Amino acid sequence: MPHHCYLCEKEAHHHVKLKNGDVLDCCDEHYNRWICERLGLEYTRYVHPKTISVFGERFRVTMQVGPDGVMYYASRGRKGVEESYALQLPFSMSGKEAMKYLRGKVSLTTMFVSDDKDELDDAGTIGIEYDDTTEGEDPYFIFKGRKLSPDHLIELLSFYPGYNLSYQLEPRVPDPDAHWITYEGHVVPGEDDDDN
Repeated sequence: MPHHCYLCEKEAHHHVKLKNGDVLDCCDEHYNRWICERLGLEYTRYVHPKTISVFGERFRVTMQVGPDGVMYYASRGRKGVEESYALQLPFSMSGKEAMKYLRGKVSLTTMFVSDDKDELDDAGTIGIEYDDTTEGEDPYFIFKGRKLSPDHLIELLSFYPGYNLSYQLEPRVPDPDAHWITYEGHVVPGEDDDDN
């Protein structure tokens, strides 16, 4: 049975283990509000639009506040095979300002992407996920909005002898059904343990 957020009726995806031993179940929004409060930040500063448009395409926008900054995600497509882009920005930047940088990141990554699903472009993104419905949790790859098996990815890459494949690792947009555990003591390191 799913847990509900301690402040609303939404399903809780974040579970904060408090110093006193209790668990605080939070939806995404209330987790972000909680962590901002613990860090002494104003949550409303990081609020952003639900979508952005890049080259006429709409991308969903989500965020996750962490101890080192705010991670903004842009994604589009079907669940499990969505294209996903991430950008971590400092607390000094508002959500409104962050959207300029997120649009820039998405546009640079998608600028040269063709519709040919069987060909690498000069720049692009390949997502890595795990299929938990199969025994052994086999990985699969997401390329241009579709799943590729490891064998299919190797086949795709085999057409490029003499090339380098450069990449940059970044987190994918979190699965909306994922559950995250946070320890209160890890949010603000060095904070007095008696302070709840």
